[in-house]
Amino acid sequence: MNKCVMCGKNPFRIDLKTNEELCNGCASINESIYLSKGKRGNYKEI
Repeated sequence: MNKCVMCGKNPFRIDLKTNEELCNGCASINESIYLSKGKRGNYKEI
Protein backbone atom coordinates (compact mmCIF):
# COMPACT_ATOMS: atom_id res chain seq x y z
CA MET A 1 0.00 0.00 0.00
CA ASN A 2 1.26 3.46 -0.87
CA LYS A 3 1.93 6.12 1.75
CA CYS A 4 1.88 9.91 1.82
CA VAL A 5 5.30 11.13 0.66
CA MET A 6 5.41 13.82 3.38
CA CYS A 7 4.22 12.03 6.55
CA GLY A 8 3.72 8.33 5.77
CA LYS A 9 -0.05 8.20 6.39
CA ASN A 10 -2.55 6.72 3.94
CA PRO A 11 -2.86 8.99 0.89
CA PHE A 12 -6.17 10.42 -0.30
CA ARG A 13 -4.99 12.70 -3.11
CA ILE A 14 -2.45 12.79 -5.93
CA ASP A 15 -0.68 16.05 -6.78
CA LEU A 16 -0.98 16.02 -10.57
CA LYS A 17 1.94 18.45 -11.00
CA THR A 18 4.48 16.23 -9.21
CA ASN A 19 2.58 12.89 -9.26
CA GLU A 20 3.10 12.54 -5.48
CA GLU A 21 0.54 10.86 -3.23
CA LEU A 22 -0.52 12.98 -0.25
CA CYS A 23 -2.89 12.71 2.71
CA ASN A 24 -5.44 15.52 3.16
CA GLY A 25 -3.36 17.34 5.80
CA CYS A 26 -0.20 17.36 3.71
CA ALA A 27 -2.17 18.30 0.58
CA SER A 28 -3.38 21.44 2.37
CA ILE A 29 0.19 22.27 3.42
CA ASN A 30 1.31 21.67 -0.17
CA GLU A 31 -1.48 23.95 -1.43
CA SER A 32 -0.29 26.71 0.94
CA ILE A 33 3.17 26.43 -0.60
CA TYR A 34 1.73 26.71 -4.11
CA LEU A 35 -0.39 29.74 -3.08
CA SER A 36 2.66 31.47 -1.57
CA LYS A 37 4.22 31.21 -5.04
CA GLY A 38 1.07 32.62 -6.67
CA LYS A 39 -0.04 29.28 -8.14
CA ARG A 40 -2.79 26.74 -7.49
CA GLY A 41 -2.30 23.03 -6.95
CA ASN A 42 -4.07 20.43 -9.06
CA TYR A 43 -5.17 17.31 -7.16
CA LYS A 44 -7.07 14.12 -7.91
CA GLU A 45 -8.78 12.13 -5.16
CA ILE A 46 -7.88 8.45 -4.94
